Amino acid sequence: MSGVPGRVEAGTPAIDNALTRATMIHLAVVLVGVALTRLVFGSPEGGVSASASAVVLQNIMFLFVQDAPVAAFLAASTICLRLLPARAWQQPARLIEGGLWSRAAMRPDVVCWALAVLTFALTYAGRILMHHGLDFVADEFFPWFQARIFLEGRLFAPIDRDWSGFAMALEPYFAHIDLERGLWGSSYRPGHAALRAVAMWIGDDALLNPVLAAGSVLLIGRIACIAVPQCRFAAALAGLLLLASPQFLGMAVSGFSYTAHLFFCLLWLALFLRADLRGHIAAALVGAFAIGLHQVHVHPLFAAPFLLAHLFGHYGRSRASLATYAIAYSVALVFWVFWIEIATAIQAGDLSVLLGSVRAPAYLRAFEGGTAELNRTWHIVVGPEMSANLLRLAAWLSPALLVLVLMALPRFRQLSLTVRLATAAVVLVIGAHAVLMPVQIHGWGYRYAHPILGNLVLLAVAGFPAGQPEARRAGAVVAVMLLISALVLIPWRAQQIEARIAPRAAALDEIGRLDADVVLLDHTDFWFGVDLLHNDPFLRNRPLVMTLRRLTPAQIEALSHHRVVRIGPDGLAGAGLGQGSWIEPRILPERAGGAQAE
Repeated sequence: MSGVPGRVEAGTPAIDNALTRATMIHLAVVLVGVALTRLVFGSPEGGVSASASAVVLQNIMFLFVQDAPVAAFLAASTICLRLLPARAWQQPARLIEGGLWSRAAMRPDVVCWALAVLTFALTYAGRILMHHGLDFVADEFFPWFQARIFLEGRLFAPIDRDWSGFAMALEPYFAHIDLERGLWGSSYRPGHAALRAVAMWIGDDALLNPVLAAGSVLLIGRIACIAVPQCRFAAALAGLLLLASPQFLGMAVSGFSYTAHLFFCLLWLALFLRADLRGHIAAALVGAFAIGLHQVHVHPLFAAPFLLAHLFGHYGRSRASLATYAIAYSVALVFWVFWIEIATAIQAGDLSVLLGSVRAPAYLRAFEGGTAELNRTWHIVVGPEMSANLLRLAAWLSPALLVLVLMALPRFRQLSLTVRLATAAVVLVIGAHAVLMPVQIHGWGYRYAHPILGNLVLLAVAGFPAGQPEARRAGAVVAVMLLISALVLIPWRAQQIEARIAPRAAALDEIGRLDADVVLLDHTDFWFGVDLLHNDPFLRNRPLVMTLRRLTPAQIEALSHHRVVRIGPDGLAGAGLGQGSWIEPRILPERAGGAQAE
């Protein structure tokens, strides 16, 4: 047996091979992060002043500044675990097996509920304290925007006539603006916004993602028992692996819809695995709703391998179950694709909007526009961006999860059908996003892979060895790595998230305190200034915040009878924006412009 990390030999225990491969992946995060940063920024030292597109650079920047240090620590940790002699594990492994894993196997329901309660407590506190209760970017803000509209009993909000000409300056991205009918709302599908509206109606918008995250822990435990029955502590292990992954917690404290995607994917799978008609009817209804959470492609990509297996006779196929899925999904896809037109027709009482959009609904027009832009640069961005995405995903997972996945892959054909289909869904989701949406821009880890985080957990649980003595040592290694996640990784990642969120929260507070009717925001020198445009859909907030980039000189002049304050990088310097740091880079004025700094 070789003691040299980086060399994988036949006959080496699977846990050692997995530790070696995990070390190589973590080192790749460091090396690729440095290499890509030097490529796009010129040098790591010069990266604090970025002159290229923020959209292209941000993911690579965070691979370097956030993930490379964490990956270096993880590489050192896995090397130490790999080099530790097998005899040194014997006594600790016996104690861990007799304590942690044996007790987890005895009371799986109690363990899963305890983990769910802990998940809720951590993420609810994190939403308030770490994320400052802030919807950081437009993808988080617009579900809030639409939820406020739902709370008023409307599908879209009326635009005040006095401000309709300024709509594009008030909300230039991700808003559906219908000036002809004087309506606006979110351009996303409304499912997640509807859930947020329920949380607001209950009294606390911050409850939603923590509740969904806690529910995901319960569901993954239940599913793991079905998918990996040979592992006697599958439920507890699955819950621990999910909870110990910083991406899972980071996304749950945010306002992104992906925690909802994960929950409904797991709920769908739990119902599907019942393999009876009632389960399939319930799964079809859940899937029909999940298609409309945010983007329509997310749930179908997750479900496709399972539905294909069902079509070929698995999981209790019947004519009734096939018909149920066919009808539910066909109706749901049409309804959610045409949501904008249907909602407009209902709100405005104007059926002409439906007749005029049969061939080209707003959703497909927006998608085609984005695809056309991507097609011009896809060959340039797909390599660096997808490399950064996948390495960021690896760096934001619990190292225990990564190691167990690496143990499972070599014996993929021996795994249960459910685990193999879950793995196929991982490949399908990542492959589809590589083609259609390789640039994620914002997110803790790789958010487009978040809906299949549960799939990776199932694969990891299936990778836990069944026979002794390897199972005993694997249990000890996994326990140590879970401890590393709890004591080091999760606090470290929490600090990174708070450092990123705090300047934006401070900037929004500063803007909100200005004594003005309108604030004109000049965000030439800092990234993603449009994410500071947090206006109420009914324009009840003061000051209203507009971007100067979407205003003509005539419009600026028309605002002169209001109390108007202009604020730019200097005015927000105290909040930390545009300060030339890795957290908030400064855009070089000679090359900034257009969408680059937005």
